Amino acid sequence: MVINNLKTVYEQNKNNENSAYVRNLLKEVVQNYILSFIYNSKDYKDLIFTGGTCLRKFYNLNRLSEDLDFDFEGELDFDKLKNDLRDYFVEKLDVKNVSFKVKNFTIFVKLPILRIVGFAGPNDSEVLMIRIDFAAKRPLKPVTEYKEFIYNGFSFIGRLYNFKSLFLNKADAF
Repeated sequence: MVINNLKTVYEQNKNNENSAYVRNLLKEVVQNYILSFIYNSKDYKDLIFTGGTCLRKFYNLNRLSEDLDFDFEGELDFDKLKNDLRDYFVEKLDVKNVSFKVKNFTIFVKLPILRIVGFAGPNDSEVLMIRIDFAAKRPLKPVTEYKEFIYNGFSFIGRLYNFKSLFLNKADAF
C-alpha cells in the first residue's frame, strides 16, 4: 500500500527537474501515514501537531514540509511510540525494512524504499528519512483545536494549535 502510493506520486512527478521537491513529495506521503497512526490511536491522539508541516496540511500553506513537529503534555514514552510505529509499519502497512531511532526528543524513521519506488538510481541512497520532533507544551498556553484531515484516502481528526498560535510560534522561531 505505502510502496504503491509512493510509486504513484513518483510517476506523476518524475519529470520534475527538482529532485529535492520530488523527494519531499514522497516524504509527505509517509507523513500522512504517521499522522493517521497517531490520530487514530488511543495512546497518542492528544499530541499537539505544530510547525510548518501542520500549517501546510491543515491550513493549506503553500510550502514544503520537512518534518513532523508535536508538542506534548505530561510524559511521553518515546520507546513505546517508536515500537508502536514500527508495529504499524511492519504489520499493518507491510513495510518490512523500516527502522526507527530515538535520539533525545526526536524519532527518526528510515525507509530504504527509494530504489523500489524508482526515485533512486543504483549509486543513489535508497533511504527516505522522516524526522519526528517533540517538545513539551509551550508555557504561553496557545489555543488548541481539533480539525479534520481528509486527503487521498486518509481521514482523521488532528489536535493542533489554532492558526494564530501556529503562525506566531513559526514567526517566533525565525
